[in-house]
Amino acid sequence: MRHQHSPKLASRNDYRGSQIERGWTARLVPKCSQRNSAGEVVQHPVALGAETSRSDRAFPTVRGSTGYANTELAPNFICTSITPSSQFYSHSECLSFQRIATISLAVPVDRHLEPFPLLAVYDRSRFWGDGMRASVVSTDLRDSASAGQYLAAEVQKPLTKSPDALVVFAAPQHDHQAMLSAIKRELPETIVVGASSAGEFTNVTSGQGLACAMGLVGEDVVFSYSIGRNLARDAASAAQEIVSRFTPTPPGQFPFRSALVLADALAGHADILVDQLTLATAGQYQFFGGGAGDNAQFQKTKVFCGDEVLSDAAVALESLSSKPLGVGVSHGWRPASKAYRVTASDGMRVISLDGFPAIEAFEEHAKETAQNLDRKEPLPFFLHNIIGVETGVEHRLRVPLAVDAGGAVLCAAEVPTGSVVRIMRTSTESAVAAAKVASNAALSALGGRPAAALFFDCVATRLRMGDEFGLELASLQERFSDVPLTGCNTHGQIARAEGQFSGFHNCTAVVCVFPE
Repeated sequence: MRHQHSPKLASRNDYRGSQIERGWTARLVPKCSQRNSAGEVVQHPVALGAETSRSDRAFPTVRGSTGYANTELAPNFICTSITPSSQFYSHSECLSFQRIATISLAVPVDRHLEPFPLLAVYDRSRFWGDGMRASVVSTDLRDSASAGQYLAAEVQKPLTKSPDALVVFAAPQHDHQAMLSAIKRELPETIVVGASSAGEFTNVTSGQGLACAMGLVGEDVVFSYSIGRNLARDAASAAQEIVSRFTPTPPGQFPFRSALVLADALAGHADILVDQLTLATAGQYQFFGGGAGDNAQFQKTKVFCGDEVLSDAAVALESLSSKPLGVGVSHGWRPASKAYRVTASDGMRVISLDGFPAIEAFEEHAKETAQNLDRKEPLPFFLHNIIGVETGVEHRLRVPLAVDAGGAVLCAAEVPTGSVVRIMRTSTESAVAAAKVASNAALSALGGRPAAALFFDCVATRLRMGDEFGLELASLQERFSDVPLTGCNTHGQIARAEGQFSGFHNCTAVVCVFPE
């Protein structure tokens, strides 16, 4: 698209009084080449910006302050229009972008050169509108259909329209089918994904037995959903099924690819699922999310997609956006024991450490640290003394849950045979600090203003900290005090992002921040 003007001569006075608002930029983009003030022919490649080009002398950038100015750009050139300061793109790159304004003529003040037409100037951010917007709502209604109707009705109000996507977390005691059906009736066109949870929270509330939802809408993001089934039997195939519904070639204006992934953690193999998702997407997606919860009963966990309630499955909310999502990960645990080799394991069962029944290593550690460990009721000890699997970067955490008759330790996620592990320790202060580190990392990766935030942490963290878990939540609520925030306690956490500790975790804080 080229904006042409007749090449009439004009004087400097013709363009006096052009208004320049604070933070706006006037920038000339020539259609080919012209002579600069020294009379040299300057080839100006149609490319991003002009600051680093040899054409700077002829086509510089000027930033104005509030008020009126002559908008003189160089000794020989002035311009006729002003455009908002932003990334400006060449004609060839912005055919699909909205034209905001046109600097129509560069006028040689000394009249030694003919005026020449300029390309239109485009503003990428304006093409995509106001960016992403979000709202969060929660309810303690016990009737599940009423709760679903309430969530769907209330989440729309701040958005002034139906959300494009809705993320739902609901306590296990709810009739999830009734809740989702009610949401579907109110929001028939909205993509809905979610999971049963083990503790729910927003900016202003937290507890067990709640249902909460985040609505997302924006012109600069495209959502889609997918399901991977039969997770227990074949996690790799489940990952392929999920990825098969991802957008094959995302539109050029949406270069950033992410997906919220929620899995039935009791089906196992969540670590394989995350690895296979990464492989199937050639590492081009970042993932965040967690395992569905049931308040640490470990009986039945569920994930949601549309009005379906699923077990032995994983669901994903794909997000293609013009700006990156920020993901941060941190756990705050440190090694507290010597290293042990896992000499035998079977999925989530650690059978032996250094050739001896796994429980004996924990009993030895309990004795050395003056702690009590009861094989029949080991969870109080295990919540404070979890397994850290060495990865070469960080320790990937696994929560021990029970001891079988042979001395094997049953964990919340797989521990591979041959891996090196340590018993880990933490504190309330470390947990709060970890949540802050994860939040800061997510915001740093975002590189702009946040529109919304999701927070996942382990149900084991809540059980271990008790009322002090409120301190961790308070740190998040304070950090995102003016941003819609929701999340839940999960049976494991999922994260895969550049520069972050990736994989399937236990007892780890994961924060995802959506861009404004």
